[in-house]
Amino acid sequence: MSKINTKNRVPVQVKKYSDKDRNNLYAVILLIAVLGIFSYSSSLNHSFTNWDDEEMVVNNPDIKSLSLQNILKTFTTFHHSHYHPLVNISYAIEYKFAELNPFVYHLTNLIFHLLNSVLVYLVLLRLFKNNFVAVLVSILFVVHPLHTESVAWITERKDMLYSFFYLLTILFYLFNKETKSKKYDVYIYLFFIMSCFSKASAVTLPVVLLLVDYFTEKKISLKDVKDKIPLFVISVLFGVINIMAQYEKPLSGSMMEIPQFDILSKILIVFYNYSFYLYKAIVPVNLSAFYPYPDPALSGLPVVFWAAPFVAGIIIYTVYLSRKFSTIIVFGLLFYSITILPVLQIVPVGRAITADRFAYLPLIGILIILSYLLYYLYNNLLKTPSLKKVLLAVIAVSVIGLAYLTRNQSMIWESSMTLYSDMVKKFPENSVGYNNRGTLYLKENKYNEAESDFLNALKYNSRYAAAYNNMGLLLNGRTKYDNAIEYFTKAVELNSNYAEAYFNMGLTYFNKNEIEKAIEFYKKAIAIDPGFAVAYNNLGKAYGLKEQNQEAITNFSKAVELDPEYSTAHFNLAVAYFKTGNNAAGLNEMKTAAKLGNSGALEFCKKNNIPLN
Repeated sequence: MSKINTKNRVPVQVKKYSDKDRNNLYAVILLIAVLGIFSYSSSLNHSFTNWDDEEMVVNNPDIKSLSLQNILKTFTTFHHSHYHPLVNISYAIEYKFAELNPFVYHLTNLIFHLLNSVLVYLVLLRLFKNNFVAVLVSILFVVHPLHTESVAWITERKDMLYSFFYLLTILFYLFNKETKSKKYDVYIYLFFIMSCFSKASAVTLPVVLLLVDYFTEKKISLKDVKDKIPLFVISVLFGVINIMAQYEKPLSGSMMEIPQFDILSKILIVFYNYSFYLYKAIVPVNLSAFYPYPDPALSGLPVVFWAAPFVAGIIIYTVYLSRKFSTIIVFGLLFYSITILPVLQIVPVGRAITADRFAYLPLIGILIILSYLLYYLYNNLLKTPSLKKVLLAVIAVSVIGLAYLTRNQSMIWESSMTLYSDMVKKFPENSVGYNNRGTLYLKENKYNEAESDFLNALKYNSRYAAAYNNMGLLLNGRTKYDNAIEYFTKAVELNSNYAEAYFNMGLTYFNKNEIEKAIEFYKKAIAIDPGFAVAYNNLGKAYGLKEQNQEAITNFSKAVELDPEYSTAHFNLAVAYFKTGNNAAGLNEMKTAAKLGNSGALEFCKKNNIPLN
């Protein structure tokens, strides 16, 4: 392997902190805290959104208990086609002390973002021995608007946790290199595994450690590779686990709705994504929570996609030429390239072509390049103190400006309504934004507004199964049952594994008093999603109407087994037990339902003087 010119590099040695060093560290921590709190304090008052927060937190039964049994379940099962047990554990701890107070969840995200920013400083200071670069990267990291999605969105706790342990692993790896020992190996393995338990993107870490070797030792030796074989084994293991999680269930509606492109278009999309984050790092404006794919029905991809390979090639070649000028720039680009690789849509995942959150950790690499160029300008090109002061003033104003942009960007996460309204504002043909906003209007019984949004969603994506399903729900609410069934039927034609659409069709038949048809479609929903507690409850209600009480009990019991805090199912199970003469079991379930706040159960217990203790 060819060597990089590093004649001016300071030799790696054990760092001993002086009082001045500690004071500098405290000052950097204070600066990070002030900038971070200014940027994100408004987000602390935001609510949960229904953009995955409901699945991850609000309606997630797995976070309702910190018992050993539940913790073991968290580590041995997948959650919504993902494997990030440490994230669920963090939610469970918050739920234990604050239940569903969104302030606490937002505060935790902010705290981890501040900690990550401090770790960025500590890692880069030890790696580069350049305080200017380390400080600037860390403060740009804490205020950059591209991070808003990861910090202000509770669901993206994944980014906070995996990055925290990822950076800790690198820091302890540097401790090992400085002491020329393996005394910190246990921490390296521990933090790496915890990073993998937080998000699949952590599997890139062994390659980044080889990059650290390349930077500090001017080469990658066979011994360096051999030493990391256990880490690569862990990466492969977690990679396989996460692939299994993705395919645990039949393809979801979102996967079915990914546009289909030819192989050349897919390659262009990968280059576009690679260039997209580089551009947004420098020009962080017009950010969105959702960036839709271009319409494959058009004659071809927009010109920017064809230009992307050339732009990426020019950047990479320019950095390659700079290797004799500075290895820090090479390190920055390689760090970005390695960490962004898993999310370049080489294998398409999700309905968005890009996502701001994907750049949370990779952004460090871009900021390293920018910060080093500014350092070089300050240290080598600007000869007078006045010009240096001007540069520092420009940097300070830029940091404040970025913090202000981040504060404004975080406001779109205030609620689900502000989030989806911003989506359609930024991209007027965004079918996802229209569909999701329509669901909010539907919950508020604003049928006209909901209908307009659902029809717009279908206008811009005629194969959008979720929009057909939601339009069916709207028509069901208007008691136009036959029309509703037509939309549900279209939804399952587009996605035969759409459990929710089958369930809603069953609900509509139930409303039509066609109980046998309702049972048929409830069963289809359960066959696709065996963990569908509400479907079991409704199936039990259908059997109850047919006086098939034992079947009703079986299904109500399954519902409460899947969701022990499902008060309606406990109440229905109590009624079914009473009908069969099993009053003791019925009374026990009625008490459970009352303790969970079910109004019918509370009224029953009050009327019959039944104590809840």
